[in-house]
Amino acid sequence: MKVLGSVTGILGIVFDIDNTVYYRTDEYLAAGSHNEVVEVAKILGVEPAEAQRRIAAKRQEIATQQNRKVALTEGVLALGVTRRQWDVLRCTAWNPEKWIQPDSEMSELMRRLADRFTVCFGTNSPSEIGERIIELIGIRSTVPKVLVFGPDNIGHSKPDPQFFSLIAQVAGLDPATCLSIGDREFSEGPPALEAGYAGAIIVPGSRDETLQVGEMLLSRTLSAQTHMEGGVSR
Repeated sequence: MKVLGSVTGILGIVFDIDNTVYYRTDEYLAAGSHNEVVEVAKILGVEPAEAQRRIAAKRQEIATQQNRKVALTEGVLALGVTRRQWDVLRCTAWNPEKWIQPDSEMSELMRRLADRFTVCFGTNSPSEIGERIIELIGIRSTVPKVLVFGPDNIGHSKPDPQFFSLIAQVAGLDPATCLSIGDREFSEGPPALEAGYAGAIIVPGSRDETLQVGEMLLSRTLSAQTHMEGGVSR
């Protein structure tokens, strides 16, 4: 894991969903991505292969112009697909019910965290997909009060810092008391800090590292380890 900023004085935690609270298999990713391209191709009036080429080219163009990594959503919207079209097609392109299993260990961790912190989930997928996933895992039934945010109900997507600042605002939290946890540094790290969050924890190891981080937050051992290792825990 990699820790950016501070993990002290935290009152709220914003978790990414995909590859953070569950492990997204290559098969699930391939199936959903294929379905997305097919639907985008219909909107653009081209063949799927051409749609794939245009998306890749647009993402590269933006990356070159802004010297940063570019999320898929940014590339698709830059091609003229509307936010509404993108959200609607993704709700049918992705079928988490086929791939995601209940996870009592993750659900119990979220229950314990929610006893101490305000727990939110922020995803670049539509909030409907996020809701379906946390319900499949068992988090929703275990912790009914958790909040789920996506571009459709927050108006922005990662890596836009406003995505994080608006989540804090809606949740009634001071950004300076919030912590972002996710698997991709470029979308869950610096943008959260720019939004005023106290810190961010990057968990490229996916679900297992999230469990470890959660236990460390509950036992208040993460800040000490962060201090000892200069901000990076391995």
